Amino acid sequence: MIDYKAIQALKEVIEQQSFELAADKLFISQSAVSQRIKSLETKFGASVLIRILPYKVTKLGQDLLSLLTKVELLESSLLEEKSLYKILNYKYL
Repeated sequence: MIDYKAIQALKEVIEQQSFELAADKLFISQSAVSQRIKSLETKFGASVLIRILPYKVTKLGQDLLSLLTKVELLESSLLEEKSLYKILNYKYL
C-alpha cells in the first residue's frame, strides 16, 4: 500500500523548501515529516529527496509526486460526480 500522507509530506518539503514549514502546513511535527519521507525511502529502497538546499526530488520522488497528483485529480473527479448524483437525487450503494 502506498502512503499518500508520506508523499504529501514530500510535496510540502519541496514546495516550502523547509521541513519546518512543511510540518506547519501539515499540522504535524518536523520529525513526523522526516519520518514519513524516510518511510518512503525505506519502502522503495531509494532516495526520494536530495537533502541539499534547494531541496529537489529524485526521479523516484518525481514519480511519486506525479502519482499523488493523479490520485488527487481522481478524488476530485469522484467528489464532483458524487455532488452531481446528490443534485440529481440518485441513491448510493
